[in-house]
Amino acid sequence: MAGRLDRILTYPVKAARGSALSAAAVEPWGLAGDRRWAIVDDQHRLLGVVGCPAIMTITPHVQADGGLVLAAPARSPVRVPPLGPNASRIEAGSEGLDVAVVTDPAVDDWLADTLGRPAKVVWQDDPSRKPMVAEDGGRDGDIVSLAHAAPLLLTSAESLDQLDRWIAAGAPQEAGSGSTPARLDVMRFRPNIVVAGFEPFVEDHWDRVTVGTVSFRVSAPCYRCAVTLVDPDTLARGKEPIRTLARYRNRGRKVHFGVWLVPENTGFIRLDDEVVPERPAGSSPRTVSLGSQGSRIRGLVGPQGDADGGDHQSEGRP
Repeated sequence: MAGRLDRILTYPVKAARGSALSAAAVEPWGLAGDRRWAIVDDQHRLLGVVGCPAIMTITPHVQADGGLVLAAPARSPVRVPPLGPNASRIEAGSEGLDVAVVTDPAVDDWLADTLGRPAKVVWQDDPSRKPMVAEDGGRDGDIVSLAHAAPLLLTSAESLDQLDRWIAAGAPQEAGSGSTPARLDVMRFRPNIVVAGFEPFVEDHWDRVTVGTVSFRVSAPCYRCAVTLVDPDTLARGKEPIRTLARYRNRGRKVHFGVWLVPENTGFIRLDDEVVPERPAGSSPRTVSLGSQGSRIRGLVGPQGDADGGDHQSEGRP
């Protein structure tokens, strides 16, 4: 069964707001321009949504010369110049990643005012310096941008619809009212690829998937952390979707939504491209309850992943 590519999303600055695209180039480390920039604090720790929710107010705009323009509500934009081979360098994050650092005082001041703390912008000039790790399904030669675990994250429109239905079904008994909660913004899950035309959560069962002319290996399920609890528009933190995922999508005290992808070739993907999955031979999907009506969906939980889905907190593994 084939589906289609419903959305393409990139996040030029790790943990900041994303952008929707009509087409994107696929590189060995992910989509072109995705998470090659990041923001660090004065201890060179990578800032993320949990430790610094205000980072989600920043909207980055990639410039033709390779630089950035950063925008935020009620603030004048600031330009981040492109970094050349002679740029200053630091070791960032718990892994000590070798990255170039922006040394423009105007950018530093803008970040301090926007985030309420000292911060700097860094650039991953060479993604080959960050190999994927085995616990995230990495193999020899797999490399990744500043994304958390793997080059790309895939979710499905139908899986998000099902999660919304689960949350709505549980809302009256939790809140004591009949009000229907707002639908979740897919940006909470920070996917790069959103597919449509499939049964909910069938992506758990995929071994590989081809989008247009580009093939991807499914490396692991994406286990979810507190990043998804933060509303990307209001920055308010609630209990969903982790509470509901824990009821229906729990494996070993971890909850999962979406799957990590590793490109097997490069090329371009475009909205409405055909999406053709491949299931592992001889696999037996397990069932996942859909609730009190007793209906069920089928899906196979993939290899062991990392508990922290999406972008990391300030001191976690980037």
